[in-house]
Amino acid sequence: MSLLTLIQDAADLLGITRPATVVNNPDQQVRTLYALANEEGADLQSAYNWQALTAEFTFTTVAQQLQTAFIPTDFDRWVNNSFWNRTTRRNLLGPVSPQVWQALQAQPAYASVYLMWQQRQGQMYLFPAPPAGQTIAGNYISDYWAKSAGGAGQAKFLADTDTTYLSEQLMGLGLRWRFKKTKGLDYSEDFNTYERNKAQMMARDSGTTTIAIGGKTAYPWGVNLPEGSFGQ
Repeated sequence: MSLLTLIQDAADLLGITRPATVVNNPDQQVRTLYALANEEGADLQSAYNWQALTAEFTFTTVAQQLQTAFIPTDFDRWVNNSFWNRTTRRNLLGPVSPQVWQALQAQPAYASVYLMWQQRQGQMYLFPAPPAGQTIAGNYISDYWAKSAGGAGQAKFLADTDTTYLSEQLMGLGLRWRFKKTKGLDYSEDFNTYERNKAQMMARDSGTTTIAIGGKTAYPWGVNLPEGSFGQ
């Protein structure tokens, strides 16, 4: 489904004239639907860590706290607890709070096998300063929820032929209740349907992790020790 077909389907269900074009269309109804489609895409992108928008980053450390020139151009937010030092095979701790970060800076000398991190003004800082040449990897959420006909990611619909990485069904449901709200119409049922579908899609988007109430790690490795009867 393209931007054009998304808007056409919404127009059919809303009982307004089906447009032949969207971008640069002078009709105010179409312009409103176009703006609302971009609003819906941006809101959905920020609402949840969709697997379709989850990407991986890697960078090589430099021997200082400030790590330069690695944050991806489509970066929106980090996936928590996904940072690992692949060279040392240890996870990174953080993001640490400004209070903890300043406490670390005040230490006269500090050594740790674990790196701690903080993002500040769009850049990443590591503590303690790592050796050069280590590989850090993790996941982030892209803000490129739309894409061109050629497959290039982008942060909004720019052409009639653009598509989306997000659920087209959910985009259509969101477009309808937003349009009715804008026009001062009753949109409660459309909104409730949208919210139910969004909750369902979030729940099944990328599977769920098994929760171990015994405190065992979810990682596929660990120390090979018996859980009891150590003396036998």
